[in-house]
Amino acid sequence: MSRILTILRREYRERVRRRSFLLGTVLVPVFILGVTFLPVWIANRTGTEPVNLYVVDRTGSLAEEFEASFDDSLPGGAPRFRFDRATDPPGGPEEILDDGLRQSLLDEEYDVFLYIPENAFSGEAAQLYSRGLGDLELAGRFRSALGRAAMVERLVARGIPAGETDEISRPIPISAFKLTEEGVREGGAEIDWLIGVLFGLILYMTILLYGVSVQRSVIEEKSSRIVEILLVTVRPFQLMLGKIIGVGAVGLTQYAIWFLVASAGSVYLRQTNPAIASATALPAETLAYFVVYFILGYFLFAAIYAAVGAMVSSEQEAQQTQWPVTILLIIPMILMQLVLRSPSSTESVVLSLVPFFAPILMVIRINIVSPPLWQILASLGLLVLSILFFTAVAARIFRVGILMVGKRPTLPELLRWIRES
Repeated sequence: MSRILTILRREYRERVRRRSFLLGTVLVPVFILGVTFLPVWIANRTGTEPVNLYVVDRTGSLAEEFEASFDDSLPGGAPRFRFDRATDPPGGPEEILDDGLRQSLLDEEYDVFLYIPENAFSGEAAQLYSRGLGDLELAGRFRSALGRAAMVERLVARGIPAGETDEISRPIPISAFKLTEEGVREGGAEIDWLIGVLFGLILYMTILLYGVSVQRSVIEEKSSRIVEILLVTVRPFQLMLGKIIGVGAVGLTQYAIWFLVASAGSVYLRQTNPAIASATALPAETLAYFVVYFILGYFLFAAIYAAVGAMVSSEQEAQQTQWPVTILLIIPMILMQLVLRSPSSTESVVLSLVPFFAPILMVIRINIVSPPLWQILASLGLLVLSILFFTAVAARIFRVGILMVGKRPTLPELLRWIRES
């Protein structure tokens, strides 16, 4: 045991001191905080530039109600949307553009040209021209405002007093809540989808990163022949186990640092925006499952990557040999959307029980629907059994392959190693 601890400490210290570990530990929280808070900051910054619109309304009744939907103000109090309505321009939109409006748009005198055809009430499409309407939210507002204006005019045409149309057309807001065994929390499918994707990506990246790190460590020692010295004092299985636990401890250290950063961000959110903090709050049980599945998923793939490292003699050979293992990590990322959309379906349940997929897919299901306990226990049990099986197989390959240099074994040779070790 002391020899395994010695190897563990060596692997841990060597990686924690690396610049890549320090950069990754700092940059990932910065990236996550940026993804979380930057959109909020950008949203608060949008709407600070005036928008000039040139409107031609051939129906003669929609433009006024359309303009009434845009009463936003700039920070100084001036209206954000400025409308110029043409009285009776000649021809259709092409003729109006050729009459000088095209150049006005290109010269940024106007931002948008809206043409409402005479038969708009019969289904003919209105036309929107701009230099580049990249603001999808603003384009959506134009469509929504024009549709509301048409609805109001239709209500008035059917005898509904104009003063009552706002009351009739007022939408009903919806607040979404998630029901769990512990109670109710505010937050809808969008939050669960975002957190599920984030969990899946973090698990995919960290399991892949640290699994490959074990593989590279084996290749480096084989290439430098240090492994021959190490095997004088430790058995191959102890060497492999020490590497796997040591590198895994580095991953847990990184998780702990990220958790502290996330906790600080959560405290900030609770002070500045309690609604968002409540919607994004995660039960401690979910976070615990996240860590457990990382540890088990890491052990499963690290053992296989260690075997791959023992089979090859260079990084180039490893890149050619490791792709079947990496595909097993990519498949759950491809299937993630299926589980997010239907976490309780038969397909999602079966896929989340597959040991290679469980570390990612079961965590996503736990975050969304809290699956029955028997499914979680079955998933963990199958994962542990798979770890024992593949660790035993990897140890046998490692025992023989760690000393082989210059020749990559064939499949029959691998099977013979496993059988004879």
